[in-house]
Amino acid sequence: MTSPRSGLSMYHISPRGNGGEAVFDPEPKITIRRGASLLSCQLGKIHSGRGRAHDWKRGRINSFSKQARRRMLRLVASLKRSMTPIFITLTYPDIFPGDPATWKKHIDILFKRLLRAYPAAVVVWRLERKERQSGQNMGQIAPHFHFLAYNVPYIGAINWFRKSWYEVVGSGNIDHYNAGSRVEQVRSVKGVLYYTSKYICKSENDVLEDIGRTWGVIGRGGLPGIQGEVEVIELTGNAAMMILRYMRRKGSECYKKGKYVGRRKVPSWGVKYTLIGDSEFWYKCLPKIQILAS
Repeated sequence: MTSPRSGLSMYHISPRGNGGEAVFDPEPKITIRRGASLLSCQLGKIHSGRGRAHDWKRGRINSFSKQARRRMLRLVASLKRSMTPIFITLTYPDIFPGDPATWKKHIDILFKRLLRAYPAAVVVWRLERKERQSGQNMGQIAPHFHFLAYNVPYIGAINWFRKSWYEVVGSGNIDHYNAGSRVEQVRSVKGVLYYTSKYICKSENDVLEDIGRTWGVIGRGGLPGIQGEVEVIELTGNAAMMILRYMRRKGSECYKKGKYVGRRKVPSWGVKYTLIGDSEFWYKCLPKIQILAS
């Protein structure tokens, strides 16, 4: 866990070039999503890539990879902190289909219904597979879905998802009607990051051949309206180095229930560092850092 003051959670990347060739970033700069939770600083230095050049082709998806998790975290962090979504979990009844194509068909039908009911809706969704803890199929791996839904009213969504998911699945089971969906109001940006890290971006170790996409965005046309505006600020080399060190140090801090408990090891290599946290906190710090670095 991380500092409640800065709202930062640790997240870092290291650029590795393009297939082993040197890469030149012409200017030191910081890129900020204003009003959101994503920012990155780069030094503007030459750095060499690692490994040989490859002509990558995207293969079949059979798991929720680390790369997919990173892309999803960055997307959620780019959303405005002032907007709070609702969090939805959908589960199948005790008897559920085992074919991933059927799961995708069900969720596709549900999303089409959702956009007809709420045309401005933007949904970040995730398919997760989890072992059943009870019932006839206890111990079997069953699919369920998690959503962060924006521009969907909480009160109306409770009954809408309960009825729609029951009809789409066609279970005919009254217990599934009552318990097949759960809708929660997310009240703060801290809650958004909590649900994202605990449920939506939860890692999976197992694979399932040809499972296809395990996450995505519905209503992507409305995505820019709920994302923070990108602002790129050029820095001097000294200022970029100083803020990168501050970001890395802040990102290593660990907190539990608001109390500092130590640090996590953060790799020191790389000339670019990306954090998920309060971008406005760092934006306000920039003038002081530039003065100190001058």
